[in-house]
Amino acid sequence: MQACEPSRFIAELPKEDVKHIGNPFNRPDQVLSKDYGKSKMANIKAMLSQKAQ
Repeated sequence: MQACEPSRFIAELPKEDVKHIGNPFNRPDQVLSKDYGKSKMANIKAMLSQKAQ
């Protein structure tokens, strides 16, 4: 497995412009991440059910 590290350019961006979705140390982003993920999964399920018909 290959190690994955964030781009070094992220450090150059203003902190208020960077959102770490799913970061366990940042509670609001974690909640946002779950809501975002749930809505994306619902969209995928809807697309798949349309193709099945």
